[in-house]
Amino acid sequence: DPAAGELILVAHAFETIATPGANDNCTGVGTTLEVGRTLARLIRDGVLPRPRRTIRFLWAPEISGTTQYMFKHPELQERLLAALNFDMTGANPKTTDAYLRVKLTPDSRPSYLNDLIASLLRYVDQTDVRSAYGANATFNYRLTPVAAITSGSDHSVFNNGGIPAMQFNYWNDSFYHSSGDRAEHADPTEMKRVAFMAAAAMYYLSTAGPAEARNLAWEAATNGQAWIAEVARQAAGLMVGDARKLARQHEAAQVKVAGAFRRAQGGVESVLTLARDAGVEATVKRLVGTLQAARDLNARLLEERYRERAATLGVAPVPPAAPGPKEREYVLLVPRRVFPVYSAEAQRRAPSPRKRQPGAGRSAAAPMVRMPGIARSEVANFIDGKRSIFEIYQAVRAECGNLVVGSDEQKYAYVLSPDAPDVELEQVVAAIEALEANGTVEIVKRPGGKRRSGS
Repeated sequence: DPAAGELILVAHAFETIATPGANDNCTGVGTTLEVGRTLARLIRDGVLPRPRRTIRFLWAPEISGTTQYMFKHPELQERLLAALNFDMTGANPKTTDAYLRVKLTPDSRPSYLNDLIASLLRYVDQTDVRSAYGANATFNYRLTPVAAITSGSDHSVFNNGGIPAMQFNYWNDSFYHSSGDRAEHADPTEMKRVAFMAAAAMYYLSTAGPAEARNLAWEAATNGQAWIAEVARQAAGLMVGDARKLARQHEAAQVKVAGAFRRAQGGVESVLTLARDAGVEATVKRLVGTLQAARDLNARLLEERYRERAATLGVAPVPPAAPGPKEREYVLLVPRRVFPVYSAEAQRRAPSPRKRQPGAGRSAAAPMVRMPGIARSEVANFIDGKRSIFEIYQAVRAECGNLVVGSDEQKYAYVLSPDAPDVELEQVVAAIEALEANGTVEIVKRPGGKRRSGS
């Protein structure tokens, strides 16, 4: 059904001439080839009905090839509902010390996809999925917020274009980018586990209608409540240190809970891309109401924690500060993209991959703004022509502020710390103005949609 949307699986065939390897990424290519072969055979033999939505498979150079594919098919920016990236999907855990790290979609792309994959991970964890020639090790996996990871891969190409995308990745492979990355360290059992989840997810979504949409909405709502509670638990730990910082720390904690709610809400509402009828819409509305209640409850808990800390430090709790002149100004300014991410105009502006230098693509008047984690890319991803600059700042701060960022330090890489840098309003403003300077974005003023003076 051309009107139903499409799905895509991607596995990069190679990176650079110096880094071919078995796990990185022959395993990803082999995994997705097996998914395609299996689904095609089951459909051809009549075991599974023909899917309603097209499932695409892409093998290309990492990031650059995927980007060029999207430039060649810009219509997919509106048609692709979800993407899965398979980058190092079969490391033998016994010889490489790697575990399966599954990266969630960023906060700018909340999606039922996270909840479907989470359900399949739990199923595989409770099921004896093995292979005749594999190591058959205990299944070891982590779901990881992408904001806490410094490395990138093909999923970022889709997320940057508005398409929710996740990554399957075995990390940290002891033989990563070395001559030791050979087939003897790849494992059929791990590949089979990932391939099963990929095939199940893609086929489920390819046939999904109202019933499946409602089921996914319930999954997203229950997971969303757990996420709000986890963020509140960690955000409470931000309220430490001297009394001078306590009010600002409390503000940061409350911003975290509000952001967790928006992510959970977005995940529930995303099922409407699979089926939009009165029944699904009613379910979504009810479930969002439960998430609002969870947000309010956890906000009150943080308020109690703030008052307790204030009493311990011998200071009076203060109400949230009123927005200052800058904040009020940025509440009225709304950035919007001048052209789609994968349009012909965007391709004309993109520098040649061979000539690309660190920081390429910015004008001389728009220097790089250093921000924690993926905050800078999320600033661009949150630009939708509806959110104001201040709302984008709040969203990026909720996702990336005070977040311990690193790919190796911890398996479940969502750790908040008052010692980790927060996201500042000036940083977000500078990043948006850099996009404005290179002609990617224009900034209009509410109400009336008139461009601001001097832009």
